[in-house]
Amino acid sequence: MAYVKPDNSAHWYTGDGEPRHTRDNGKPTTLKDARVEGLFPSVTSILNVLAKPALESWKIEQGILSALRLKQGEDESTDDFAKRIVQDMKVATSSAAIFGTKVHNALEQYNIDRTEPDEDDEVLPWFKEYQPWFDQNITKVHQAETVLVNQQYGYAGTVDLVADHNLWGKCVIDFKTQGVKRKARFYETWIYQLAAYQQCIEGDPKCLSLVIDSKAPSEPVEKLWTKGEVEEGWAIFKLSNELYQKTKNYKPPVKEVF
Repeated sequence: MAYVKPDNSAHWYTGDGEPRHTRDNGKPTTLKDARVEGLFPSVTSILNVLAKPALESWKIEQGILSALRLKQGEDESTDDFAKRIVQDMKVATSSAAIFGTKVHNALEQYNIDRTEPDEDDEVLPWFKEYQPWFDQNITKVHQAETVLVNQQYGYAGTVDLVADHNLWGKCVIDFKTQGVKRKARFYETWIYQLAAYQQCIEGDPKCLSLVIDSKAPSEPVEKLWTKGEVEEGWAIFKLSNELYQKTKNYKPPVKEVF
């Protein structure tokens, strides 16, 4: 019987912020490796303990679309056809992730050193929408694609951008590519991630999500999360971290912070 295997991949970091996503042999780092090396789980790995209804609904939708698009062969068993549907769905979801990564990388380079994509780069139209937003709103970049480590709570992660916004002041900013239908959608799980990053940065920055429409190049849409939303997000992340540590039976070697 065909089934979709759960994604058990995870990102890990040393206490000094060095990525350890893979081992020396190229295979993904495991929880067993983390125990030996005292590694810190990523923010996104920790948040995987929570249900994500919107993401799961999107994956189900992709599976349905694959089933409607494909036709069962005359001599193809139901199980084989189901496996082919699952494989087609994985291709669709993987393609969306790859494109999102390409867009993210182009924006990252501009944030770091103002490098622009080549004229024949497929993501250039999306970059052309992002560049005016950056130039008009960002007055100073503090960190871009930087690993943050929280020694007190035992987690780490790579932040997209920490910068001064001309309206909101210092902000920790997270980019999200999304197939916008009528308007950009901002999910509450996003503030859990942002709040975790905020706790690693001095100066009590505000939290900002920026949606990039993956369907068609258009002006990015930003959301500044309120102080109450940030506080709630941090509270939920801390509980998620506790649940992660208990269910994995693993707590990184954290340092006491006074």
